Amino acid sequence: PNKKSFYKNYSFDLLKFFISYVSETITPYLTEFCSEYLYNSYVFLKYNKTSKKNLLKVGIFHLETIIKLSLSNAKSRLSMIVNKNDILNALKIFKEGYMNFFDKV
Repeated sequence: PNKKSFYKNYSFDLLKFFISYVSETITPYLTEFCSEYLYNSYVFLKYNKTSKKNLLKVGIFHLETIIKLSLSNAKSRLSMIVNKNDILNALKIFKEGYMNFFDKV
């Protein structure tokens, strides 16, 4: 079968199956190293005064968002452990979505 017909017939069902499987079976956790790395990244975002972007308030709920993004990234890899790359991806998403949003306004 060609590629288009495969994606047309199976991609949505496969995606639904993948999401339900991951949500039921994978529960990643943070290691001590990742917890400290997250904390240090949060402190840097909160107290770095070198750029105008940091005039924005970064609160504790932003840390929770970064943690949830990290956990979601680990789930998408079917991993039980959050690693540094998951955190870096979460920080990248956070910076692109939150910090750069106010530059465009």
